[in-house]
Amino acid sequence: MKQGIQWVPLEVEISLTQGIPSVEFLGLPDTLAKESIKRIKTAFDNCNLPWPQKQKITINLRPNYIRKSSLGLDLPVAIGMLKCLGIVNKDDFPVNSYFYGELDLGGRVHQPEDLPSFVPSKKDLTLVTGVSGKKLYCKTLQIPGLVDREMAKYVEAEDALSLLRSPEDENAFPLSAPVAELLKILVAGEHSALLSGPAGSGKTTLAYRVHALSRPPSEEEFRKIRKIHLQFGDEVRWRPLSAPHHSIPLISMVGGSSPIVPGELSRAHGGVLLLDELLEFSTSIQEALREPMESGEVRVSRRGVQARLPAQFQTIATTNLCPCGKYVPNKIIRCRFSLRKCRSYLERLSGPVVDRFDVMSFSDQWGGDKNIAPENIREHLKEVFEFQKSRGIGSNSRLSIRDVSRDLLKEVHVVGYWGEDMSLRRKRAVLRVARTLADLELKSKIELSHVAKAENYAIRPFVNLEMLD
Repeated sequence: MKQGIQWVPLEVEISLTQGIPSVEFLGLPDTLAKESIKRIKTAFDNCNLPWPQKQKITINLRPNYIRKSSLGLDLPVAIGMLKCLGIVNKDDFPVNSYFYGELDLGGRVHQPEDLPSFVPSKKDLTLVTGVSGKKLYCKTLQIPGLVDREMAKYVEAEDALSLLRSPEDENAFPLSAPVAELLKILVAGEHSALLSGPAGSGKTTLAYRVHALSRPPSEEEFRKIRKIHLQFGDEVRWRPLSAPHHSIPLISMVGGSSPIVPGELSRAHGGVLLLDELLEFSTSIQEALREPMESGEVRVSRRGVQARLPAQFQTIATTNLCPCGKYVPNKIIRCRFSLRKCRSYLERLSGPVVDRFDVMSFSDQWGGDKNIAPENIREHLKEVFEFQKSRGIGSNSRLSIRDVSRDLLKEVHVVGYWGEDMSLRRKRAVLRVARTLADLELKSKIELSHVAKAENYAIRPFVNLEMLD
């Protein structure tokens, strides 16, 4: 059965005792698990298989403390019943066999929809019947009396990368130089960004373009992305884009329930999490971003069960600075709210969460002639991706200060340059963005000009935001 996005073994114990004919499930089964016995009994009847008479059937699902919800519970319970009745024995199956499959009323075994998410690599085959150890086995099991004697249902192994489809850039129109540079920085470095400014200034559109132009995932990355999305019943062709509405409940955002299921943070793993109108999200959801933005995972604990859910994504958040959506710093505009009202609106923004963004940009500063063609941006980014691949680096947004400092030209120590009042995360963000600016120029070393330019994205906007409080 699944726990989060991980699969954990489940042991099915069946006992037949004298008494009034009944069936009792133990081990915290859900309604779906309890219904399985009705399908199994009907399948046995239709296959002319015996069923216990004048006996009480007790089915225990171990471990007992985990609430059970499994699409594939029919098959192991059916195999257990056949063994209790003496129709099959353990020698009929490979050693350390696991079973996972759905039974229809005619006795045929079907592959559950979520089983492909368990396949570890393209060289393996997906089976209804189960696995031996950690290796999928290919074996046809002969169960007397079942209509469909072939219990193993094979699924052709597919090349995951052949499914990749770069999304169409629906907003492929020329951009001004400031927007084009910001777009390339966010795509090449995969930096988390907070885009602030008036309504209708292109913040959300920019976020969608970041997703459309993002670096193609590796085979390993894409397999993990697909595995996660199969938990949601999704089929993905590119890096995911998750854009939850601000009214989403915390448990749907983070994940949880019992058994534990992933939330929107895990759905965005390997892609972009778009938080449109960040200040409209509840404080609890904003605070929930702190852990995944730092560590790339979410730790969930429910009823004594802990799970680590993957949540490594690029956060793009947009926000207005005023309830009317028109307020911008250091500019005189007509706003129907008082400055006090605007400041109270900004108080919804969590300071520790803001500090985890590498980049901030005010959209009122994106003006200029729109003369940068989208084709030029895409071609430039392809060159940058190849350059980064040749250097063997991962995402710039995950680099530590020590990692980036190795690339500083002449080993210039700039971490102490900004003073002690600046957080370590701010200093790290500057160096990360500087690394990306060097990548955009296809340079292996970070020059002081890159560091100075990075301040315009990673320091000054954050200082301006603080001045509004």
